[in-house]
Amino acid sequence: MAAEEKRATRRAAWKAAAAAARREGGRGGEEICVICIEPVVAPVELPCGHEYCGACLAELRSKDISQTCPQCREELPVGVEALYDLAMRAYMRVEGMVKRG
Repeated sequence: MAAEEKRATRRAAWKAAAAAARREGGRGGEEICVICIEPVVAPVELPCGHEYCGACLAELRSKDISQTCPQCREELPVGVEALYDLAMRAYMRVEGMVKRG
């Protein structure tokens, strides 16, 4: 039941985004996410140029299966959590240096 609700929510978001794109003269949702096989919702473009749904990409990262692009196998850039951890380590290192003088 939850999967059906998720798909319905994605379709509604896609329809709204496609309508907005058509009003602005854009393509209107022609891209298909190869992870969920549906139109891309909240697109995230990887450095390799492929686009996926933001939620699909986040789910892919969370499963720790393969941290590569599903189409070209180029390594995924670090996610938000990894960037936060990296920033906190740098902050703690600088804070330690400041405390030591």
